[in-house]
Order: sequence, then C-alpha cells, then structure tokens
Amino acid sequence: MYGFFNIAQDKQRLKTAQLAWIDFRIKDCDFQTGWETGTIGPPMSIGCETSHTEDRRKVLEERLKSEREFGYSN
Repeated sequence: MYGFFNIAQDKQRLKTAQLAWIDFRIKDCDFQTGWETGTIGPPMSIGCETSHTEDRRKVLEERLKSEREFGYSN
C-alpha cells in the first residue's frame, strides 16, 4: 500500500519469530518448572506455557491493531 511493505517477507519473518518464540517458551518453562517432580510438575509447566502464550497473544494483537491503524493489510 505504501510501497515499503513486503507481505510475503513479513509472513516469513513472523513465522521465524514464532518458531523462535515457541522454542523460548519451552526452554523458559522447563527452566522455571524443571525442578518440580512428581504430579505437580506437569500442571506447573502447563501454567507457565499458558502464561507465556497469553502474553504473546497480547503482543501480537497490539501489533495487528497498530498495523491496521497504519493502513497495513494483507
């Protein structure tokens, strides 16, 4: 629209960022909850991943909102 957006490139960068973020989420939650053993470990890990995912969702929603306000659409 404005001559400087490259939708295909942006999609690839988002995919790359998401894959890196997923890796981060897994490793960070493993670090945060890896010391937990027994039956408490899995719920703590799920809680950690859920929290990270909710935070990421908010970041992506804000990014999308900003892009829409700016006039960027696919």
